[in-house]
Amino acid sequence: MSEPLVCAVCNAPISPPDFACRACTERASAQEMLAFQKHSLPEIIAGREFVALARIAERWHLVLVGDPLHAFCGLKISPQFNRMKRLWGDLPARTCKECLEVFEKLRKELPAEVA
Repeated sequence: MSEPLVCAVCNAPISPPDFACRACTERASAQEMLAFQKHSLPEIIAGREFVALARIAERWHLVLVGDPLHAFCGLKISPQFNRMKRLWGDLPARTCKECLEVFEKLRKELPAEVA
């Protein structure tokens, strides 16, 4: 009998048929998706691209570019939620503060000539 698989990152057991830890894989995927956002930020900040927003309860969340089911703050978004697109300078007053903080953090990581 072979040794059970264990995640090299968190040491959690990995059950067949999986070959990787689901929690670590999802976390790494989310981090890479946030890094991918940096490609669109200059266009959004300059007002040449719209920001997609999804309303959850009383807050509007910034939708990730390329992943319409997740917000910048990490929240999962249902396709059934109310959505809209706005220019960066025209965001609603009730925009999620966590989404805005993540957006700003990514913007600060951009080279000065781009941001």
